[in-house]
Amino acid sequence: MYFNFILFLSLSTCAFLHSEVGRFLEPISFDATKTSVEEEYEKKAALVAPSQHRTLSEVQYLPASKVSLGRLLIEKKLSEVISHRYQASGKVSAFLTRDWKPFDAGSNFMVKITDCMPDELVSSTFVRFSIWDEGVLVGKFAEPVRLAHYVNVFF
Repeated sequence: MYFNFILFLSLSTCAFLHSEVGRFLEPISFDATKTSVEEEYEKKAALVAPSQHRTLSEVQYLPASKVSLGRLLIEKKLSEVISHRYQASGKVSAFLTRDWKPFDAGSNFMVKITDCMPDELVSSTFVRFSIWDEGVLVGKFAEPVRLAHYVNVFF
């Protein structure tokens, strides 16, 4: 047993001392008369698309379109905002428990939550929120909301 250990140790030491990486490297030359070979690279882009150079006067802005803020759209936006407010993992679904009267607003509207009671993610809550469109307050609302929280559920 001791002999095998000594034999292994001597062979591994010998292999370690004789292994070098110098044979894989090119020698370094400090001679200034040699010129280095330059390689040419072609610049390639991953996305090939025509470039559009337009001045500010050539850009045409379309007016914001109007959307009807119905029950489903408000529930979807409330779900996103409540999920963000409580940093909930998974999916949060909000359901309005009272009738919602649809109205028109711009397509870039925002829903901002003012207050939730209780201030935690529970199955039934009372939410005070406001709807803003292009920096203008559209309206303030207070609605009872039923919440569903789905974690590790595959749809």
